[in-house]
Amino acid sequence: MKRPINICSGQFGDMPLEDLCREMNALGYNGFEIATQAHVDVNRIVSDEKYREEFKATLAKYDMQIGALSAHLAGQCVGDNWDPRLDNFAPNELSGQPCGIVRKSANGAYFDRAFRIRREFRDFAIRRSSALAA
Repeated sequence: MKRPINICSGQFGDMPLEDLCREMNALGYNGFEIATQAHVDVNRIVSDEKYREEFKATLAKYDMQIGALSAHLAGQCVGDNWDPRLDNFAPNELSGQPCGIVRKSANGAYFDRAFRIRREFRDFAIRRSSALAA
């Protein structure tokens, strides 16, 4: 079996999925690391059978596959220190509410903990680098 050659779709977020599939197939790609912020509505794909079937049909039409999911922007909302620029990646109803973003993600259980651990690690790294610089 040949190894598929996939491309991350995130950098083409301004292209509709159909156009992207057509262009990437013509260039010889076999599939995507699909950008959840651009080319698939995650909530809809799991809840709306018609949307899911249309999505799958578009991929099949161009013989494309999904090799991985890309959720980098959502991850930034959860893992980064809040900054107003992150509101561009968060749902509109959570704009300016970093704790709301964390709690909304996967019902918050995992991400609340991950956010706390990340913050503790960041604080440790800052203390450590300050000690080394002194």
